[in-house]
Amino acid sequence: MDPRCGERVFVSTPFHPETGEPTPHHEIYDGRKIEGSLQWSWRALTEHSQCDNLRPLLVPINDHEARLFWLRGSYPNQRHYDQKVMVLSV
Repeated sequence: MDPRCGERVFVSTPFHPETGEPTPHHEIYDGRKIEGSLQWSWRALTEHSQCDNLRPLLVPINDHEARLFWLRGSYPNQRHYDQKVMVLSV
């Protein structure tokens, strides 16, 4: 969740949040609550990935700028993993 705005979330999921369609890997989505509604709109931040995108974490820089960090790679268990830290300005 964006601590600056409770109506924005970032999720990692192997299903598209709007359609429910499965994806080959976990992708990162930016969700925003539609004003005056109980519905959300979703935008893919990663698509057609060759590996999983996991554990998104938003770090606010100021009121207008933030960085989204996540792990990209394989994570079969806590002792075996091959991942890189990714970052995106949002």
